Amino acid sequence: MARWRIFDEKPRNYDVLLIAAGFWTAASSASPLWVRVPMWLIAAYFTVNRVVHCFRQRRERARTDAAV
Repeated sequence: MARWRIFDEKPRNYDVLLIAAGFWTAASSASPLWVRVPMWLIAAYFTVNRVVHCFRQRRERARTDAAV
């Protein structure tokens, strides 16, 4: 099965802060568009990375539980 190498990073504790700050800045009307778009992309990347990691962990845990 092909895997996306871009989402192979293990999420860190401060990723939640990056996600919150990114979406907060992206939603802020005080920020110019050239700031909001990259911040939205960064926040979306870290969100998807965290979700993909959680699904992979759950699948690995189910696989090891089934093997025992």
